[in-house]
Amino acid sequence: LLAEINRDLGLTILLITHEMTVVRDIATHMAVIDAGRIVEAGPTYDLFTRPQHETTRSFLSGITGVTLPSFIAGRLVPARPAGPAQEVLRITFAGPHATEPMLARLTAELGIGVNILAGAIEEIGPHPFGKLLVSIDAARGDEARAYLQRHQLLAEVLGYVG
Repeated sequence: LLAEINRDLGLTILLITHEMTVVRDIATHMAVIDAGRIVEAGPTYDLFTRPQHETTRSFLSGITGVTLPSFIAGRLVPARPAGPAQEVLRITFAGPHATEPMLARLTAELGIGVNILAGAIEEIGPHPFGKLLVSIDAARGDEARAYLQRHQLLAEVLGYVG
């Protein structure tokens, strides 16, 4: 109803809520307030896809977060172990490449195998946004992350499994 009022009447609506799904579904811009101060503000899509402040990340973790399967999470270590290992990455798909087969291209162009562990894709406003948790050969991690970065995807190392 609020989105219809905004669209049909051209009214600006100020909505204060902790319900991030409501914000995701109707807001074009948002501000995050912590201890009475605005800690982050901007277009909703930008804040959902690349939150900068810890408070924003905390609010959004239940919506945009994807959790590692327990059989991986229990073995994850922060430093790369000696010998063969898998690098576990969280890849954020946003912007123009959100609907392109970037992992297939990574495999085809660089010969790097990708194991998908978990993932989700959503819409924020009219824009697709997704996160995947994957593992790759740790020896090729730098190369894979550089490839993904060149294609405007965020790839964060979560840890390693030996």
